[in-house]
Amino acid sequence: MATEQRAYKIIRKDKEFEIRFYPPANLASVQVNGGYAAIRGEGFNELAGYIFGGNSGGQKIAMTAPVIMDIQPEESSGTMSFVMPSSFDMNSRPTPHSNRIFFGTSAPVYAAVVTFGGYASPNDLEKHTAELLGALNRKGIKHVEQAEFYFYDPPYKIVGRRNEVVVHLPGFTEHTQSGSAGSEATVPVSGT
Repeated sequence: MATEQRAYKIIRKDKEFEIRFYPPANLASVQVNGGYAAIRGEGFNELAGYIFGGNSGGQKIAMTAPVIMDIQPEESSGTMSFVMPSSFDMNSRPTPHSNRIFFGTSAPVYAAVVTFGGYASPNDLEKHTAELLGALNRKGIKHVEQAEFYFYDPPYKIVGRRNEVVVHLPGFTEHTQSGSAGSEATVPVSGT
């Protein structure tokens, strides 16, 4: 069975990035102190424990994609989040054994996204973030300075890996920004 992926709508495709609309999504998250390796390792393990049965009902919850990482470099901390399956009921969710896990629903957001393959290193994330922010600046598109990172594949997948740098675009709408409206696709597009 295929892994459920977070839905989005492609608004515009540019040779350097896509602009997407992400509807709200239910998230399970954990805050982790430390750099990239700590957030990716400790954060993932904490959340995986919850969905693999480390909760009040021993309930197994389907893994989805992407895993989302938000790193705060100035604070040496970050958040890792799992997108909960669309069938997940936030009102009757099982309580995690870990008191570090918290839940929320993301706001609907427009975002610029760049996709790249391979195993994402901190250098890869910095490079692709800088390139995306530079492209947005050149095009005069208002954006936040902090990126999120989306990882779609399990660690054992070697070929065809998918990673994304995601930058929110406050104030962006399909009708107020220049550029043509793009694809109406709501299924994630594969990219390397």
